[in-house]
Amino acid sequence: MARSQKTQVIEYLFNKHWNETRGVLDKTLMSLDDVAEAIRECNKLYGLTLSDRNPANFMKDLLRGANASNNWPASVAKRKFTGIQRTGDGECFEFIPYRPGQTEPFPDAFKVRADAPRYPVQSISLPLATKSLGRSDETWLIQTAINLRVVETHFAIAPAYPLLELTHLQMGIKLRSTEIDALFLGKAGDPKNPDSVLVTCEAKQAKDPLIPSQIINQVHARPTQRWW
Repeated sequence: MARSQKTQVIEYLFNKHWNETRGVLDKTLMSLDDVAEAIRECNKLYGLTLSDRNPANFMKDLLRGANASNNWPASVAKRKFTGIQRTGDGECFEFIPYRPGQTEPFPDAFKVRADAPRYPVQSISLPLATKSLGRSDETWLIQTAINLRVVETHFAIAPAYPLLELTHLQMGIKLRSTEIDALFLGKAGDPKNPDSVLVTCEAKQAKDPLIPSQIINQVHARPTQRWW
């Protein structure tokens, strides 16, 4: 499979800021302007055909699918650096060193295990018309999960965190630093005076890996609206 043209842009930026004498990067955080300029330079140097109009999606598109590690420059991986998407304040992505024990740029930390417990979920409540129009995009996936109460079922059957109540609040929330596919409000602790817990959900197609930084950004995000 052909590698993404973005591979050369990543390598160009890394080499531009790599200090060979000290063996470190003089600059790790790449801005939207840095990426747009690098795209233009690589188009001239290597005859690429990349557009510089939307650098905000540069890393998002690169990390999609199962080929993210293959699309990462081998020379950068050899120096044990990967990348993480950054958002807000004109940022695009950052070069970060491998974690201890890491062997590839983008390991899939959330692979489905063959031995994972399986629980049936009813689908009779889903109208036939809805089923016939079924799609595989993330919006339809999260909408179906909400309609079939998949998240509520998970917390009822195999709770990593005990909840007294779980209520769906909203879909497709766009925040300054991230996007939340679905947001739930949970109640935990003392039934007479429960604590409120926000539960975020990220939907992915089967071919796309879950990206840890997206989950972390959702947890760190501060919604401006208060629901409780």
